[in-house]
Amino acid sequence: LTTNINTMKLCYTSTVLLFLPAAITCFSAVPSLPMGQMSSATLGTDSSAQNVVDVGSWRIVLNIGREAFSAMPFGWGASGCRLPLVIKADFRQDGKVIPREDTVRFTGPGGQVVSPIRRGSWSTSKDRNLEFSFSFPERMERRDVVLDAGSEIVCEGIVYAKNVVNELNNRFYEAREETWKVGKELNDIARRKESAKKWDAEKNQWVKRYDDEPIWSQIGKRINLLKVQAESNKKKAERPDPRSLSLESGPFPGFDNDVFLLKEGVVKIKGKGIIG
Repeated sequence: LTTNINTMKLCYTSTVLLFLPAAITCFSAVPSLPMGQMSSATLGTDSSAQNVVDVGSWRIVLNIGREAFSAMPFGWGASGCRLPLVIKADFRQDGKVIPREDTVRFTGPGGQVVSPIRRGSWSTSKDRNLEFSFSFPERMERRDVVLDAGSEIVCEGIVYAKNVVNELNNRFYEAREETWKVGKELNDIARRKESAKKWDAEKNQWVKRYDDEPIWSQIGKRINLLKVQAESNKKKAERPDPRSLSLESGPFPGFDNDVFLLKEGVVKIKGKGIIG
């Protein structure tokens, strides 16, 4: 697993998956060393000073329900009901995902439902596509959204190393700044052309305040603006939208920098199809 992450792509229809590090402020009540294996890497420090971590603790929010083009039976989730699950788990260097608690909870029509959850596994492909799983030994049901006993949930998402995100952002900011610079030059030309005339005492008449910009110069600057705009749009497309990333970065096994996880991903029942 490396940190050479430059692009992102989801292979299935989207479902909300919210990944947030368990160590950030709004989850400070979560024990930082639940299994005695959490690394010493911390949030908010210089990424270059961190070592590759053995364990990354993340809070995962699943929103399970029927999605467009789902392969589930016609009546499954047809009402629009969703089954929300919040899972705090440790991603370990050995490829295992271990929930911090043995159960998950959600509110059904009859009140709170508590159901067991079992550890799963995680892996990456192309250095950025993340896949991980959990299994549920007992049947879970919320109206017409049903997970049969023994179901294995597979989640797919994207992981971005923090230093890569910073580099992509800086490239975009530089390209955008160049676009603004060239645009200002053209705006200045227009402003000078439209500025009020001044009185020339020698000629005894009103004259232009500024000389006209040569037409060849104007054409060259307009062409240059098109070029830098295209480059800016390219750099913007190469970086992830900051709004699409987890609110904070956190440690993840195999990375020597903190990582962001893409908030939107895919939830599937192994062997059946997309459910979120």
